[in-house]
Amino acid sequence: MRKWITLLMTCLVGSASYVNAMGDVNLFAGYRHDNIDVKHRSPAQNFKASTKFKNIDIFQIGINARSTLGCNFYARAEASWGWVLDGDLKRHASLFKHGHDAFHSSGPSFDLCEQNSHETTLDDRYVYDANIAIGYPFYFCDCSAILAPVIGYAVDAQNLSAYDNGFEFVGTRCSEHIRSGSDCCKNTFTNRWYGPFVGLDFAYRPCNACFSLYAAFEYHWGTFKAKRSNHSNDFDDHERHADMDGWVVDLGADYEVCGPWTIGLYLKFTDFSASKRKHCDESYYYSGHGRKDKNSANWNSYAVNVEVGRQF
Repeated sequence: MRKWITLLMTCLVGSASYVNAMGDVNLFAGYRHDNIDVKHRSPAQNFKASTKFKNIDIFQIGINARSTLGCNFYARAEASWGWVLDGDLKRHASLFKHGHDAFHSSGPSFDLCEQNSHETTLDDRYVYDANIAIGYPFYFCDCSAILAPVIGYAVDAQNLSAYDNGFEFVGTRCSEHIRSGSDCCKNTFTNRWYGPFVGLDFAYRPCNACFSLYAAFEYHWGTFKAKRSNHSNDFDDHERHADMDGWVVDLGADYEVCGPWTIGLYLKFTDFSASKRKHCDESYYYSGHGRKDKNSANWNSYAVNVEVGRQF
């Protein structure tokens, strides 16, 4: 019995030593830049509309951690919060003659009845992101390098606002016009991207070296949801959802400055898209059988962060 206890303690001590050799916790802060494009197309109502958030400047802070637990388990997690500093909102709407396929990005000029657009400046708000993943580590180079396939779950959200009039119809059928709405007020836009992901993590810390490298490649899929504050004069959907997928790439490098303490550079690139077709409501301006509304969205982002961490 004593031998088994001695063996167990030896394994635990060895595992703990290895965890200390490969684990780290980092606080980071930096600049992030986002672009978001949300579109809605409805053949039944003969219109298409787009909402573009351009050149969103964000200051963000966050924390991440990575560790191996024993020889067969790898885990990491990250959470961040960002404040929107600046950005532009551009909304565009087009109204077509009956029978025109509003799913087409363009068409003959005589098919277009009316279009309107306006641009304004974002009035701050915030973004947040969180993810967690687990995997199985494979060791190389005398255990100084790790390659770990992972599976995880992530949530990314953008909460934006701007003083925006929206749009409204004036007239009937193709004699109708699209004009800026009459209710000028603060309009909020909330976008959420969430779902599971699979990926591959790489970590490298040479023995007796003062630096370490990290990289992660992820493929995401799941759900996109968009919601904006309700105005009765706006004619497009106030809530939308669609199936989404996309890629995330993380790159990092840390340098040891004092014992286990490190400073480093952390880069993150995100490219998501979402699309969904749904049966249209033909009770409003009937335009033919079999056509479907389409909601789509695209989000791309890059972030440059400075991090301070501690290795274990």
